[in-house]
Amino acid sequence: MQEQQLRLYRLPELLSFFARTRRFGVLDRIANALGPDQALAALYDALRIFRSSCLSGDRGEDCPSNAKEVVEKAKYEVEKIAELLLDPRRAEEGLRLARTAALLALGR
Repeated sequence: MQEQQLRLYRLPELLSFFARTRRFGVLDRIANALGPDQALAALYDALRIFRSSCLSGDRGEDCPSNAKEVVEKAKYEVEKIAELLLDPRRAEEGLRLARTAALLALGR
């Protein structure tokens, strides 16, 4: 049975916040993660920073107006990438998807 490839839409949209705000270190950590643990930690930090920056009472001007919706819609992609990263047989696929999300974020 052939596995269906996960297409990334919302996670790159969320991560593009870091390109807009010139916080490239967050994207670099995702793109350069050497293993699943590093990738998970980098994704965790990205989500935490986005939520605290864009879903708090004093959200920044660089945040999307639909920040809550972006987080909700990115949730599926984040869950699927985390599943792949936690499966030793599919961890490389998870790393490639996380790196792709960071790359697509730079292009937005």
